[in-house]
Amino acid sequence: MIKLPARFRDYLSLDVIEFLALLCLIPFFQPACIDSFVLYGIKVSLFSLIGKCFTAMRLAISCSAILLFCLKINEIKRKMNFTMFSILLSIILLVAVSGIVNSARVTVLLSYVYDIGLLCLFELMILHGRNSFLKIITKLFGALSFLGAASIIAFPHGFNHAYDVHNAIYFLGSKNAAINVYIIFFMALWGEALHDGTRMPKRSVFYLVIFMLTGVIMGSGSTMVCVLGMACIYVNFGSLHGKITIAPIVPFAVIAVAVVAVYVGSMSPLILHLLEMMGRDTTFSGRTILWRQALRYYNNNVMFGAGIDIVYHNFSGIVQYSAHSQFLDRLAKYGLIPFIPFVASFVYMEKQLMFTKLKKMSSMLGLFIALYLLRMGFDVYSLYYIFTIAYLCDLFTRKEDDDLSSLLSIFGIKLER
Repeated sequence: MIKLPARFRDYLSLDVIEFLALLCLIPFFQPACIDSFVLYGIKVSLFSLIGKCFTAMRLAISCSAILLFCLKINEIKRKMNFTMFSILLSIILLVAVSGIVNSARVTVLLSYVYDIGLLCLFELMILHGRNSFLKIITKLFGALSFLGAASIIAFPHGFNHAYDVHNAIYFLGSKNAAINVYIIFFMALWGEALHDGTRMPKRSVFYLVIFMLTGVIMGSGSTMVCVLGMACIYVNFGSLHGKITIAPIVPFAVIAVAVVAVYVGSMSPLILHLLEMMGRDTTFSGRTILWRQALRYYNNNVMFGAGIDIVYHNFSGIVQYSAHSQFLDRLAKYGLIPFIPFVASFVYMEKQLMFTKLKKMSSMLGLFIALYLLRMGFDVYSLYYIFTIAYLCDLFTRKEDDDLSSLLSIFGIKLER
């Protein structure tokens, strides 16, 4: 009889409901390589079919989750954070309004059902148990992280053996896609350790080395910068036991100002000249031309944007489908009105961190959110990652007796504060 290592047995230690929830989440985090193969014309029929299967599963799971959410609403509302749920739901609904205003395709409008379905699925998972939710998220993003890293190490030029790394296809998508998954994996893993009062897992050093190696292989500066940032977080909260605590508003403000300065600077001839004198890439890897196009789209369609189907053209005239900026891309496609709750979601997360009594936790989560804000300043990725970060932030900053209070309130018992 084969005896599995303790850590591997622990990884598989999911009850039936947790395992089903994990399976239900997988279609929402579809490996981006599938769409990339279709986009690059590689075995289009096969990967189109696989993509349609993922879409069908998302639809079925979303409809089921929404229905079950409605049936269990009385139980869920005792545990849910109504403010956070409302902000995230308003993002989806206002984007849907933008789609209707811009005559979006039916398939696009249908995709907003998936977004609502994921929120409902998260709430159902939390109803089963806070620890169950954290366990599932850690395992899912851990698996995605290592599958992504393995694909990069095994295929340095991508599955398609691209001559240009910018066109390489890895398991999680393009060369900058993996870092988003790494961030959420570490946020869940280390947040749970800090919340439980245990030491940071020593194996995290191995993970950091592997993830840094993937950044070096791909030549992804953003991956290397973010992994280095997470290494600093690990040293502080692992080796130094969180002796250095930084108010979460500080990294948030620094990154926000830096990103805005980059956008403004990319439009200023004086700043561009100074960057040239320092030998810096004044186009930020060709992003500035895309940012200008995004601003033109936004200026012409301020309230509800120009629609999800807009395209951009890089310096070579090649069509791009995003502005390589989560902020500018959302403004261009959906407009100012849907953008307000999008920004409000991060402001609310920061508010949660600022007012919690768990100062070490708020300091660590603030650094993670700052790293993701930095990522959003230069690339565009799924809104599902932001939903996951919001729920992790909420669960890690809740008061210890919140769940107990909710249960006892059913029997008319109130805890003294």
